[in-house]
Amino acid sequence: MSGDDGKLVTHTVAPDLLQDGLCERVGSLSRSEWKQYVQDIPYEKTC
Repeated sequence: MSGDDGKLVTHTVAPDLLQDGLCERVGSLSRSEWKQYVQDIPYEKTC
């Protein structure tokens, strides 16, 4: 990602923390949302 001054900015992302934060904010995908957005993979509870 680039800042306003054009310098490169990096961020370390911890997948477990990212998932926990997303689950707290938006919750799990419903079966209908999964079918709409994921389609080809069998349903799994995401949170």
